Amino acid sequence: ISRKEAQLAYRAVQLRATEPGAMVWDIGGASFQMTFYNQDKNEWSIFKGTLASVVFKDLIIKQIKNNTKLNSPNPFSRSDLKKARKLVSEQVKTE
Repeated sequence: ISRKEAQLAYRAVQLRATEPGAMVWDIGGASFQMTFYNQDKNEWSIFKGTLASVVFKDLIIKQIKNNTKLNSPNPFSRSDLKKARKLVSEQVKTE
């Protein structure tokens, strides 16, 4: 996603937002962006990452379920949940 696209998504959400200056989280199948605009400083903050819905689902199937033939990570056990939380925290630290 380009910087311009992130800014446009932010502005579109702000047209309907009840809280001015909120952060906008745009999550897709392969990427996500968190966008914030600081009016006081006239400064954009855009965080981009690759841990989006489809990517995360595929990571769970591959790394937690150990099965690349599945289409869904469900059913999800308590053990799977613990492993998924650990996987998320590891991914967030590296992005």
